[in-house]
Amino acid sequence: MTPDSRAALGSLLLESKINPNTAYQKQQDTLIVWSEAENYDLALSFQEKAGCDEIWEKICQVQGKDPSVEVTQDLIDESEEERFEEMPETSHLIDLPACELSKLEEIADLVTSVLSSPIRREKLALALENEGYIKKLLQLFQACENLENTEGLHHLYEIIRGILFLNKATLFEVMFSDECIMDVVGCLEYDPAL
Repeated sequence: MTPDSRAALGSLLLESKINPNTAYQKQQDTLIVWSEAENYDLALSFQEKAGCDEIWEKICQVQGKDPSVEVTQDLIDESEEERFEEMPETSHLIDLPACELSKLEEIADLVTSVLSSPIRREKLALALENEGYIKKLLQLFQACENLENTEGLHHLYEIIRGILFLNKATLFEVMFSDECIMDVVGCLEYDPAL
């Protein structure tokens, strides 16, 4: 796939081979996302839906998929899919660790680990929503700031960042509410890489 910039007189913006085994996702009518290697995600954003549709159709053509689908591949392997199918209906959510300072690393690891699996992402989003977990995490943020617990603040950064990557409107409503937004932004100020 080779999108070009018409404004820059046909200059090449990205060159990427369409891999038949890569899972491409079309999101929000103007965005195509995929991973080319472990921990190497790409997103192609279009100004207009028509441009996105054109590239999406080419991807689907190469992969032999129907362009009306939003994901070109099953994003999980067979064994993981079978494990989820074998689960009883009562275990439809991910078990979240207790929302405590001592569990922040475990929570951060959990949030990070589910990002590569759409089924687990969905289960985590439901669990976070059903348990009012985000507000509990933000209470821990206040405690970590008061205690000057830098390690905890770094874990909270990873957790909140991961929750944002779940891309769920119901979670955004909580995170961006007047009650929570300042603490969410506060968490994002503690990037361990800075």
